[in-house]
Amino acid sequence: MATEEQRLCEAVASWLLYKSLTGLSSHLNESSMGVPIAEFLASQHGREIESERQHPRFKSKSAGRPKQIDFVRTKTSGTHWHAAYECKYQNDTKERLIADICRLLCLGDQEVRAEIGTPKRFFVFAGKRNDADVPISLSINSAAGGRISIFNGILRRSPAGLEERLTCRISDLDRRQVDHFVRFAKTNEVKLPSVFVSELKGLAIMSDYACSIWQIMSSKGSKLLSHEELRLSAR
Repeated sequence: MATEEQRLCEAVASWLLYKSLTGLSSHLNESSMGVPIAEFLASQHGREIESERQHPRFKSKSAGRPKQIDFVRTKTSGTHWHAAYECKYQNDTKERLIADICRLLCLGDQEVRAEIGTPKRFFVFAGKRNDADVPISLSINSAAGGRISIFNGILRRSPAGLEERLTCRISDLDRRQVDHFVRFAKTNEVKLPSVFVSELKGLAIMSDYACSIWQIMSSKGSKLLSHEELRLSAR
């Protein structure tokens, strides 16, 4: 029987395909993913699901839109969370994509854990597929030359990587990738873990569209680094 994460991916990819068949492919974006995700999670967990929940790490009263988590599954008693979901569509910027991963990483902060517990953290990404083996293509210029996937060394993308854990040491990433982590840490005045673990939990391909979901986890031996320390660690 398929896991909940796999069925969530199938729901999103199917929805995107349906919307494209109705002539709305040019209008697909992150909001397009919200409908199937909200409906699927609500069908599984009912009132435990909340959308656009304020991120407990960022409670500044400064002007601007508050930082939120796209979907949260809360526990019926108390303030603790079962799970948190951040979602992105392929046409978004690389910086915002990495920012979603960083927001999930910040849920592991000690002060945050004291408030909400230790929820499972999921990153959902969807878009048009590239081919059967690498379903979603999103590349950047490498500091060493050529093009690399923005996910390189961060998230597994192939179906062959399902249920396999990948340890990401930020200092081992390409400098152009590290720059995105540095900007998030500097802009938001936070420290990020030097090492974290990701695991591809589900992947679905429906004709021209694909959806993947990864679980983001803490890693033993990781250190919290400021934006200066992250920049100095880059190769």
